[in-house]
Amino acid sequence: MDIKLSELQGIDSNIRHEAIPVPPRHCPFDQDTLVLFEHGFKILTEGGELPSGYGVMLDELDGNAFNEQEKINIR
Repeated sequence: MDIKLSELQGIDSNIRHEAIPVPPRHCPFDQDTLVLFEHGFKILTEGGELPSGYGVMLDELDGNAFNEQEKINIR
């Protein structure tokens, strides 16, 4: 199958985009809010309220920490 340069440019123009802004690395919570979040998360975790399959269960965490990246599978 021969692909023409114009077809490649058309495909290329559809997948190139400006970079997405990266959120700041600092924690968005102040100290009191962080303590509140951690306490609420602990209650949910210990109460079994978290759904599996979303990467938030303790056995799904890598080294007891959330992954910094997640893949989106497209089929």
